[in-house]
Amino acid sequence: MKIYHLPIFAAMLCLASASLPERELPRRGKDFALFIAVNDYQNWSKLQHPISEVEKIAGELYRQYDFDTLVLRNPTQDQIVTALRQYNAKKYPDDGQLLIYLSGHGDFDDLTKEGFFIPREGKRNDSTQTSYLSFSRLQKIVESNPCRHIVLAIDACYSGTFDRLVALKGDKEPIFGRPFAVADERNRVIARELTLQSRFFVASGKKEQTPDASNFAAYFLRALRNGGRDYDLLSMHELVAELKKAQPKPHISTFSGHQDEANFIFVKNLSSISGPAFHDARQDLADWQEADSLKTAAAYRAYLSKQERGEFRSLAEDRAKDLEVEEREIKAWVTAKRHDNCAGYKKFINDFPNSPYRPLAEDAEKRTCNDVSPQPDPIKKLETDMVSVRGGSFTMGCKDAKRDGECQDDEKRPHEVRIGNFAIGRYEVTQAQWRAVMGGEDPSNNEGCNECPVERVSWDDIQEFLQKLNALTGKRYRLPTEAEWEYAARGGSQTKGYLYSGSNTIDEVAWYDGNYSKGNSFGAEKTTRPVGTKKPNELEVYDMSGNVWELCADDWHSNYNNSPPSDGSAWMDSPRGSSRVGRGGSWSHIAPYCRVADRGGYVPANRAGYIGFRLAL
Repeated sequence: MKIYHLPIFAAMLCLASASLPERELPRRGKDFALFIAVNDYQNWSKLQHPISEVEKIAGELYRQYDFDTLVLRNPTQDQIVTALRQYNAKKYPDDGQLLIYLSGHGDFDDLTKEGFFIPREGKRNDSTQTSYLSFSRLQKIVESNPCRHIVLAIDACYSGTFDRLVALKGDKEPIFGRPFAVADERNRVIARELTLQSRFFVASGKKEQTPDASNFAAYFLRALRNGGRDYDLLSMHELVAELKKAQPKPHISTFSGHQDEANFIFVKNLSSISGPAFHDARQDLADWQEADSLKTAAAYRAYLSKQERGEFRSLAEDRAKDLEVEEREIKAWVTAKRHDNCAGYKKFINDFPNSPYRPLAEDAEKRTCNDVSPQPDPIKKLETDMVSVRGGSFTMGCKDAKRDGECQDDEKRPHEVRIGNFAIGRYEVTQAQWRAVMGGEDPSNNEGCNECPVERVSWDDIQEFLQKLNALTGKRYRLPTEAEWEYAARGGSQTKGYLYSGSNTIDEVAWYDGNYSKGNSFGAEKTTRPVGTKKPNELEVYDMSGNVWELCADDWHSNYNNSPPSDGSAWMDSPRGSSRVGRGGSWSHIAPYCRVADRGGYVPANRAGYIGFRLAL
């Protein structure tokens, strides 16, 4: 799925906008919830659960309690502060309520006794702490909110240190709302309980670390689903009683502006309680699985139409929008290529300025708008066979035996990498293409096979090839980084998690030690095979397992332990290391060397009949 960094509320999940059958909504427009959750960190370890956990709570609040609910996913510090200030600018009725819920990494400075919430871009071991959102700053912003009834919930390590007494001493006796004391008419109970101003704070722990899969979030959700037995109202007292079952033990307190005996009430919508079953969860799941298996905008829109209050509406809406934009973009690109003229490429660039196809469109614009001499056919084919790869995040390295087979030491440790958009060669560079650029004789051992990959070329030789190719074409071809190579080999955003590039069955996708010689009549040595004769991977890229080892831009490192780049750039030492990375295995190597996770290192001057390369742009 395409990843966007959108303006703040364009990136939010708005659960309050779904259509509803006509019914009485006595609290609609009074109760609000803002959720801030971070999974994908730029510098801290990736988390798996915060976003999914808060989306479940947000969904429950919207469906059962008529909260206007927003989820801000993977925000920066500026985006968090902007969202909080926008909620400060709202006008709330006297009995209005606001829940602010943060979930992600947290930190604590024992010297300054200050706790922090870590936004997406937060630096690891930030000595200045300016890339973190301090709890003292958070408290000042929340305290200035005009809403009279606020609950602030923080689910993060050291979250209890928002309370200065916890930060300084380590504990404080909890103070929280009371149960409903007397029998009365429901609306009078609500009015009475929301007379005094409330400022509650609940945290998933005190001055301690908390797990990624949060007990705190689970019990919060459980309280919303099972609580509210008195008057169908969930009081703060009842919520806290449920939260206190979590481990580690949560911290519950109040902050500035709280009045004694004040309360916060989650008011159930009575029309969602009586009558027939509220929601058919099994049918909802079945409809979602059907839509998600098809992965088209139309399928997700069909799910939204069938499940007006489905658990997966937020995901379906996001994916439908992403795919609709992508489909328009792809259609426009196909149209521009079909017309193949200056005006068409200019229009595409103007309509889709951030498209991953833009580099190709700009090159095509130059070709069609200027009088450029035609290139020899092998070079023209090289240019037209570049595949656009949409960026995204993935786990690089050997993650586990199920995905990657038997992990080798140089494939460890697995780590998260976020890749930008780029283009990669559909095929390995061939002997014919090498000769067209370099002139002279074919360096390959298996010479005489124009469409076989060029081999017996060193990393240094390839740098000369790139200089000449770029001078001929006016482009900036290069070797892929190791991260780009692995991301593309795994199928990019369309990955199916194969062991080899495109399949779990090596003979479907690779020429390797076990099959290269069978019926091979190509070239002088009968070793390599013509490119593109096996099955492609998910990106329609061929031979990323087997045929020839493919050199990358990176210096060789014997493992991933010493802070490899997390942005997909080349991992290069200063001065440059003594070896370069090769990936993918070859015709002369056994199957394990052709796994997507496998790595090799080669000195820059080394030439061998099993070493070649493919291009990136």
